[in-house]
Amino acid sequence: MSEEWMENMRSSVQLELSWRARGSNSPFTTRSESPQWSDVDFALSAVFDAGGMVRLSAVQPAETWLIQLALDCEPGACRIIARVNSEDQKMSLLEWSEGERSDVPIVISDHAWDARTVCKSLVVVKAVFQAIFDNPEIEENGLKGFESPWFRSP
Repeated sequence: MSEEWMENMRSSVQLELSWRARGSNSPFTTRSESPQWSDVDFALSAVFDAGGMVRLSAVQPAETWLIQLALDCEPGACRIIARVNSEDQKMSLLEWSEGERSDVPIVISDHAWDARTVCKSLVVVKAVFQAIFDNPEIEENGLKGFESPWFRSP
């Protein structure tokens, strides 16, 4: 991508928020285009506490590196996934990862996951989402703590 094209994109990326917490009275997902940070913050807190899902997506994903930041939660434990535009298919899905490998998996959404890809801190979740919210034009080198499940650190 040319430097000029990236400069033109810096202020034009629009985001969409969709989320649903378990136990809500509505069977529908809540959606908002061009959300405020307070909307994202509320969604993250509600889903982290009750379980559910949050998606922060680029409205025109073909024009950005980051397509979507996804959060899937059980109460107090979640996975953070980034879908990105990459020529290498094995690099188009990135998982948040921290810590050392554990032999005890953690179950989220009926699937057992490597414990190092499960976040148990709402502070970390909000920091990751705020970094994307504040800079939706983020590029690969700006997304910290994520790695491809195909090229995981030992």
